[in-house]
Amino acid sequence: MSSLITAAIGAASGLTDAERALLLADAVDAVAARDGLSREAAAELLDRATETGDARLVGDAERVTVTVYGEPVVVMTRAELRELAG
Repeated sequence: MSSLITAAIGAASGLTDAERALLLADAVDAVAARDGLSREAAAELLDRATETGDARLVGDAERVTVTVYGEPVVVMTRAELRELAG
């Protein structure tokens, strides 16, 4: 994960630090791929979105989603997230 993005605004409660880190790293990769950016540029975009409240980490009992400017960039079930974050 880039050291540039450190947090997202939102309420996806019950996540571990490892799960949050995985979601944010996946968000950097997803934005980089979607927008044709380097990982560093994508992380900077996500940091700006976080500062303005436009990067959100939301979830329910089944899944967690990272949205950026209202668009979902990462969607994972909690089971997938737990497995991948180990």
